[in-house]
Amino acid sequence: HLMRTLPEFMVPAVFMWMPALPLTSSGKVDRRALPEAELDREALSRGYVAPRTDAEKALVEIWQRVLRLEQVGVEDNLFELGGDSLLSVQIVSQARQAGLGLTLTQVLRHPTVEALARVAQVASAREQLGEVIGAVPLTPIQHWFFEGQRGNGSHWNQGFLFTIPAHLDADTLAEALTAVTHQHDSLRLRYEHTADGWRQHCVADAGRSVIEEVYLWQQPASKHAELMRDACERVQASLDITNGPLIRVALFRLAPEQPGRMLIAVHHLAIDGVSWRILLEDLESAYSQIDGRHPVTLPARTTAFGRFAAGVDALGKSSASEGPAFQSELPYWEAVGSPASTRLPRDLAVSGEDVAANAQTVVGTLDAGETRALLQDVPAAYNTQINDALLTALAEALGDWAGDGEIIVNVEGHGREDIVDGADLSRTMGWFTTIFPVRLPLRRMDASARLKETKELLRAVPRRGIGYGVLRYVDGAETLRAQTTPDVVFNYLGQFDQVIAGSSLFGFANEETGAWYGPQTRRRHLLELNALVVAGRLELRWSYSSAAHTAATIAALSERYVAALRGLIAHCTSPSAGGFTPSDF
Repeated sequence: HLMRTLPEFMVPAVFMWMPALPLTSSGKVDRRALPEAELDREALSRGYVAPRTDAEKALVEIWQRVLRLEQVGVEDNLFELGGDSLLSVQIVSQARQAGLGLTLTQVLRHPTVEALARVAQVASAREQLGEVIGAVPLTPIQHWFFEGQRGNGSHWNQGFLFTIPAHLDADTLAEALTAVTHQHDSLRLRYEHTADGWRQHCVADAGRSVIEEVYLWQQPASKHAELMRDACERVQASLDITNGPLIRVALFRLAPEQPGRMLIAVHHLAIDGVSWRILLEDLESAYSQIDGRHPVTLPARTTAFGRFAAGVDALGKSSASEGPAFQSELPYWEAVGSPASTRLPRDLAVSGEDVAANAQTVVGTLDAGETRALLQDVPAAYNTQINDALLTALAEALGDWAGDGEIIVNVEGHGREDIVDGADLSRTMGWFTTIFPVRLPLRRMDASARLKETKELLRAVPRRGIGYGVLRYVDGAETLRAQTTPDVVFNYLGQFDQVIAGSSLFGFANEETGAWYGPQTRRRHLLELNALVVAGRLELRWSYSSAAHTAATIAALSERYVAALRGLIAHCTSPSAGGFTPSDF
């Protein structure tokens, strides 16, 4: 009776029988001691089929490890299992280490182990393109960065705070960081401002890394978070894109024999969301080897960032007969990026340039059950991926706020596309992000129609959007350079729990890291939505300008968005949901 009266999205996705609930010493349920819920195979579109060939067995083990599942069948669909294009990069990397040659495009086009194993068996080993020392062309996203900067832009980072064991040694960590910096050329990039604009080059030796230690033992525990935030802010502001370094690490000792904290701040020119797992894996591996008095041996290098940048630059300046025909995409991007009928309403009139000092954040969340349904149940209904659902909900929420019409949203992608012949980016660090416009209709429609329409819009994007930046910045298409920056930018950062999956040294910390951007950094978009999965819950981080909008307005928008996602989950898990769209064929 209870199941019949609950809304669809509140019905548990998994039932598990237990002899008793684990309790704390005070008699309450010990949630941390509860076992992980297992995937309900009946919810998948196909039954379990065991692996048969060596390639299938290897891929099943990789999928189970990457997706953190106990059982994967060879006919299971990657996206129904909660996979996405970001996790697909890990699958390519681990398949390569297992001797299976795959590309990201193959994983996305053949999203079952059975189909992927057939492709992998005939895939040839990819050429490893060596490192470039000296001049390196700017990539499209780096052109985008410098286009919007005033001054040198050294404070424009990604930074995270991690928990560390009390015994973690600073000197050993410094040696490990030196080895990692030598391994990855993006950490050795340097920049120079010339009369013709910014130039990039890679140095062969960045010198020995230095780790800062901050001892807070003598300070009251109530002040530790504030003191750490202030120190993190100082470290974040100390990066130097001209002279280096592009990465700094600080250790915080809170009390003897108690876990400490570690800040890793990296300039965005050298890193992206996919790169963080590579960085932490290599840093932990190097630390453990040095600590055990062994020589540092890191996984084999994949294509260097500088070599990929040179390849993209060559393609952007080549004719259609010499590579991907980016020129043929120009009419598409001119149409998509042309002025839209709707802009964001504003509470306040921005006077002067909007800067990072004005930025505030509102956070919305889904609970663990809703997140699991969004990642696993929703894709099964209409053969969709996570961005389809997230942008569908965004269109509904913006339509409720801004009214009918169309709005252009800049969408960020991971950018590790198969466009440079022979390149393998599965274990390459760097900033590969693509930014491209998507034109979202805001007219009212039911959940099924909106989801299918959004899916078709995203499937129509050529090469997952990488051509827009190539045409605008490398080829220099004036019609694209003249387009107005959209009010909204959207970025799905993926299942960020995977960044530290399996780590014995690092865990995510809750304290603040300080500002990623300098206070006078120019904001490019009025509204930024960053979505990511942390601790099994979807977090929706809305960054807005206090000079343009009030906190109440953005909080209301966040509530509309969460409600739209819940409505989408309810629809896609209902018996009436499901169907095909043209791109399925």
